[in-house]
Amino acid sequence: MKKLNYNFNQLLFGEMIYFVVLVIFGVVVFFNNRLSSTTTAILIGIFIIIKSIFGIMAHYNQKHYFLYQFSVILGVLGFILALFLIINPFKLLNNIGLLLGIWLIGEALNKYMIYSKYKKKKEKCASILGLSAVITAFMAILLIINPFVAFALTNLSGAFLVFYGIITLSDLVLIKNHSQELLKKSK
Repeated sequence: MKKLNYNFNQLLFGEMIYFVVLVIFGVVVFFNNRLSSTTTAILIGIFIIIKSIFGIMAHYNQKHYFLYQFSVILGVLGFILALFLIINPFKLLNNIGLLLGIWLIGEALNKYMIYSKYKKKKEKCASILGLSAVITAFMAILLIINPFVAFALTNLSGAFLVFYGIITLSDLVLIKNHSQELLKKSK
């Protein structure tokens, strides 16, 4: 149990660091008008690849724990999406909001699955995780339909990365605070 707990805490800590860096990146993209759309697309692709690798590693290291059951699927899909962004950013430049929105829908579905598992286990934090899933889905839909025509797509992507990073960081802190109880219940 101690090794399981140690590995789980290491994984959560790594994800927390990733999301702190993602929020910083989002702030830079949002406030830096000189950053080109192509560079932004490639950097977003790299961040999605890193998140995908985390997901795949988490699935294989913690697959018995319900939090990471769907991580491999999201990891593979995110990896493919990110490769499209990195390999051919010029063709996908106009669709960066759409691609980021699709990725966020996958993340929202994952958050919803985690919420439903927590709700079944009657955890107090389930409602907050459910709200997080709804907010992430809402952000994804906004990116896909893009009602912010006057707003630069790169700035918009940066703002949404900041919001997504903050929401997911709060989820990870919640999960970390409940990890002892959850690890016992997940066996």
